[in-house]
Amino acid sequence: MLPASYPYRTPIRKILRKQVNVAATGSVTPRCVADLAPANAKTTELRPDIGQAMRSEMVACDVEYFVSHYMPKCSPVILEAVLEHLKVSKALVPRPKNQAKSKGKGKKKPSTSPATGNDSEAQGATEERIPGRESYSYVLSDFKHKPSQLKKIYETNKKEIAPGDDDEPPKVDEKSVFSPLGDIILAIQSSLRQVEGAEPNRYGIRMCPDTHITSDITGCNHRIDACLTKNEADGLHITDIAVPFEFKLSRTKDEVYKNRLQLMSHVNHTMNDDSRRMFAYGITIEDDRMSIWYFSRSHSVKAMSFSIIAHADLFVEIMISLLCATDEQLGYDPHITLLDDRSFIYEFPPDGQNTGSVYYHTIESINESRTLRLTGRSTRIWKVLQVVSKTDSTPVKGATELILKDVSLDSNSPTEADIQDMLFKDVRLFAKDPNWQEHPFLEDFPEHYKTLLATALEGDNFKKYFSCITAKHVGSPTLSVHPDAWPAPDIFPKEAPPKQSMQSTYHSVRIGHPTPADSIPPLSISESKAPQKKRVSATQDPTPVAESDCIPGRTLAPRHQCRFILDSVCTPLHDIPTLGEAIDILEQTLIGLWIMFCAGWGTPYFMSCEIQTGRYLKEAKKTGGKLGKAKGKSGEGKRESRSEQVAHNIQHDLESIWWLMLWLATTRPKCLATGTASVFFQQRLDAEYASLRKLLFTESEGLAENEHLSRVPEPLKFFIHSGLEDLRNDLYAEYTERNKAPASRDDITSYSWVMSVAFSQFFDVIREARDDWGGIELVIETELQRALKASAMTRKTVTSVSVKRKLFEEELKALKEDRDSGGVEGALEARSSLKNNADQDHQGPQDLRRSQRLQCGKLKDDVQGQDVQPRPSKKARR
Repeated sequence: MLPASYPYRTPIRKILRKQVNVAATGSVTPRCVADLAPANAKTTELRPDIGQAMRSEMVACDVEYFVSHYMPKCSPVILEAVLEHLKVSKALVPRPKNQAKSKGKGKKKPSTSPATGNDSEAQGATEERIPGRESYSYVLSDFKHKPSQLKKIYETNKKEIAPGDDDEPPKVDEKSVFSPLGDIILAIQSSLRQVEGAEPNRYGIRMCPDTHITSDITGCNHRIDACLTKNEADGLHITDIAVPFEFKLSRTKDEVYKNRLQLMSHVNHTMNDDSRRMFAYGITIEDDRMSIWYFSRSHSVKAMSFSIIAHADLFVEIMISLLCATDEQLGYDPHITLLDDRSFIYEFPPDGQNTGSVYYHTIESINESRTLRLTGRSTRIWKVLQVVSKTDSTPVKGATELILKDVSLDSNSPTEADIQDMLFKDVRLFAKDPNWQEHPFLEDFPEHYKTLLATALEGDNFKKYFSCITAKHVGSPTLSVHPDAWPAPDIFPKEAPPKQSMQSTYHSVRIGHPTPADSIPPLSISESKAPQKKRVSATQDPTPVAESDCIPGRTLAPRHQCRFILDSVCTPLHDIPTLGEAIDILEQTLIGLWIMFCAGWGTPYFMSCEIQTGRYLKEAKKTGGKLGKAKGKSGEGKRESRSEQVAHNIQHDLESIWWLMLWLATTRPKCLATGTASVFFQQRLDAEYASLRKLLFTESEGLAENEHLSRVPEPLKFFIHSGLEDLRNDLYAEYTERNKAPASRDDITSYSWVMSVAFSQFFDVIREARDDWGGIELVIETELQRALKASAMTRKTVTSVSVKRKLFEEELKALKEDRDSGGVEGALEARSSLKNNADQDHQGPQDLRRSQRLQCGKLKDDVQGQDVQPRPSKKARR
C-alpha cells in the first residue's frame, strides 16, 4: 500500500541556469489577470496598458551586440559590395567637410543594471556616435540632414513669408521627410540583386502612413508609417507586415515614448493575431536616430539608438540582414501555413509514432487570449481537422474534429504531454497496488464512491476523465538574453493613469468565432496622459532600476512553442443548456480529482480564497444546515502572516467546484436578470476583490442573507441557500480546523472527508429537489454571440435616415428595458428582431443625430456596466 506521506502536491519547478532578472510586476505562472486585454478594446486605447505590462520584460543592449546576437548574419563581403554599388549610384555620397569624421566618445553603459528610458533615447540635437566606432565617411544622399533641423528651417521660413506671397516653402512633415528612406531601401535591394552570392528575399519597403490595417481579431484601428512586406499594393492585412517602421520628426520625450508605444502596440496586435509569429523585428526612428527592436515570447530587447547620418553603413547592414532573411529568420514558424482565407495549417513533423508529417487545418477558434504582454503561455486552442498537406486543406479520409492546443512554455519545463505521461504512469502504479482501497486518503470514502473509483482504475478506464494527448510537437527554443544586456523597464513610461470600465470578453477574440460575451466581467483599461515635453542630454546616463520594481526570481528564460492534439472536442461549460446537466458534469470531475490525488498529484487552482488572498483561513465558525460537521465556534483567529506562503492543496480544487456551481446558479440562468452576483466573478486580483470573495465564503450570516444572493427565483432557493450554503460551511470548517495545526496540511487523511462525504451529502440532498432546479435553462454563449452578430449585420445594412431613426428608437427602447430589468437579454432580442420597413420620417439627419445624443446621454449612467457599448468611430487614430 502507498504510504500516507505519498506526495500530493505538484513539485516546485527549479530554474536550471541563471537568467537575467528584470523588473517584474507579477508572476508569469499562472498568467496574471492584469495581462489580459478586453477583446473589443481598440489598439490605440490599449497603448498605455501595453507599455506598462511590457516594462517587466524589456532589456536593452548596445547596437553592435544586437546585430551580432539577434539579427540574421550579414556577410562582410556582401555588405562591402553593396556599399560600393550605392556609392556608384550616388545613393551614398562623401560626408560634407563641415561634418567632421570623428571617433565616438559617448559614455559607456554603466556597470550597474540601468533602465534605458533615457539612454540617449529622448535627447537633444547633438549627434552622439557609437562608442568606439568611427562615423562613416559617406552619408545617404537623400538623408543628409536631421529632420528636426529641416522642420525648424521650414517653420522659420514660413514665418518670414509676407501675407499674400504664393512662394510658400515645401511642407516638412513625417511623410515628406521620411519618404526618401523608401527610395534608399529600394536602392539597397537593387544593389543586392547585382551582388554575387546575395540572396534577397521577396519583401519590399512600403510607405503606408495613410493605409488602414485590417485584422482577424477585434480592435485593430491603428496605422504604421512603413513596413517590409510582400504585399506592396493591395489592402494591408496585419499578417502581411513582416517588419513595421515608426517615424517621428523630433526626439522630445513625449514623441519618443509615443513612437515606442505605437510600435509596441502594433507588434502586440500582430503576435496576438498571427499564429505563425515566433518573434518579430521593429524599427523606430526619431529625428536622425534609429533603434532596432526584437520581440519574442521569452523577452524583448531594444538596441541603443544610433544616428543614420553618422553611421549610414550600419543602417545599410541592418537593411541587408532584413532583406536577405528567410521567413523563419524574420520570425515566422515554418510549421504553420497561412491560407488565403486567413485560417492556418499546422504541421506536426515526423516523430516516434509517425514516419511522415501530419497536417491539421484550423476550422474554429475555441480559445484565444488577447494579452498585453508578449511573454507567457499565449495559449491558443483550435478545433481542427487532419488534412492532406500544408497547402491543401482537403480533409483526409475518415477525419474527425480534434482539438489543437498551441502554447509557449519555458524550455526547461516539462510539457503538458510530459506531465500527462507522468500522471498516467503514476495512476497505473497506484492501481496495481492490491491494497489501494486501504489507502489513508480513502478512509472516509463511502462504498459507492470506492466502487466508482475501482471501475475507473480498471485498465485505462481512467483516461475518459481526461483530455488525452494523442500527438505533440515541440519547437526550437527562442534566443537567450544577450549576456551584456541589462533590464530596461523605463523604455516605456511608468504611469498609473485613471481607469475606465469596458464591458468585454477576454477569450476567443478572433472575428467570426463564438465568444463568451458576459461570462467574465470586464477589466479596466487606462487612458494615457500626454507627458510633458522634456529634452534630456544625448549622453545622459540611464536611470537605475528602482529596487521596488524588481522581484527576485523573475527570469527571461528561453521558451519554445508546444503543440498538442487532443482527442476530445468538449462543450464549454458556458454552453451547457440546463443547470442539471452542468451539475452532473461537475460531479464527474470529482472522480478525476480522486484519481489524480490518489496518484500523488495536485491540480491547478481556480480562484480559491486562500490562494487569492495569500493567507490561510483561520477564523472558525459554526457550520449550520442539513449537511456538515459542526467544526469549531464563531470567533476570530490570528491574522495570517503574509510571509507564510500558501501552498496549493486538493481542497483548493474542491472549493473551485463550489465557486463554479455558484456561478452557474447565480449568473447563468435565463430566468434571471443580469444578477448582482456577478461581482464575485470578475477578472481581478486586487485586494479589494479578494476580500469581497473571502467575505462571502466565510461570513456567518449565510448566502441567504447576502445582499447579492438573497433575491433568487423560488426554484433556485433550495439549491443556493441550502445546498451550496451547507457545502460552503463544510469547506470552510475543514479549512479552519486543518489550519489550527499547520502540520495537518501535509496529512493526506485530513482531506478524505471533505473529498468524499461532504460532496456526497451535497449531491444527495440537492438531488431531492432536482425537479425544481434541474431543468432551469442556462444562457448559451454561442447562441448569444450569434444574436449579437446578427444584430451587428442588421445595423450594417441600415442606410436611410428613416430606417436609422427606427433602429435607434427600437434600440433605445431595448436599453430602457435593460435598465429597468437589470438584464441585457431583452435588449439583445429586440435588436436582433429589427425590421427594415420603418415608416418614413421627416426629421432631418442633423436633428436626428442631436436627438440621439441627448437621449443616449440620459441613459449613459443607467446602462454603464451593462454589455452595451457605444458604436466606435471608424476613423483610425494615430
